[in-house]
Amino acid sequence: MDDKVWKEINETFPEVLSSFEPRGLKKFLSEFLTKEERTMVAKRLTIYLMIFGSYSESEIKETLKVSHETVRVAKESLASKSDQFKNALVLRLKKLGEKESTNRLIKMLDLALSSKSNIKARAKLTSGDY
Repeated sequence: MDDKVWKEINETFPEVLSSFEPRGLKKFLSEFLTKEERTMVAKRLTIYLMIFGSYSESEIKETLKVSHETVRVAKESLASKSDQFKNALVLRLKKLGEKESTNRLIKMLDLALSSKSNIKARAKLTSGDY
């Protein structure tokens, strides 16, 4: 691909995404990305958030069903990210902690981690009552 075309694509994509309101962006992404792509992107973001949230590698692997290599690569790539990128993740993590829907996500993650050895946690996770 021609460098000029590649540059134009790279400039257009974030402009298109940033032009949406949150609800519109959610709909756009659900139609634009395949289920596998959405899962991959969501897992990558969650891995970064869990790293900043001080989850252990084994907790991340077990909760998200990813490999050691996936977590290792995410940790390694975070080291080369800008401070602005890292600060955006930390800020997002703080904001997410304030939302009820994220509290539910955190509870679900904690239940998933403890369900391996706790039958009550497993039952609660399976029932969706978290």
